[in-house]
Amino acid sequence: GDVSELMMYPLICYLSIYIAETVSADQRGSLGCVPALLHAGGVLAGYALGALLAWPPLSLVCAAPGLLLLASMMTVVEPPAHLARAG
Repeated sequence: GDVSELMMYPLICYLSIYIAETVSADQRGSLGCVPALLHAGGVLAGYALGALLAWPPLSLVCAAPGLLLLASMMTVVEPPAHLARAG
């Protein structure tokens, strides 16, 4: 619970900022809420799976989306604002 929250919170913030900088203004509002909705859905799914699984496999299942997000964020190109600052 606490460790996964500490890992996911910075990633969700970074993803939200990346979406805000790269998406057009007419889609920014709807796509900007997606990370928070996915996070809330993941917490709900974790509680539901907790009734079915013991904690060791549950911890692996709950860690998988965060690790996948972390790995995928490493391949993302720099946002336009960073590129503009860098010249």
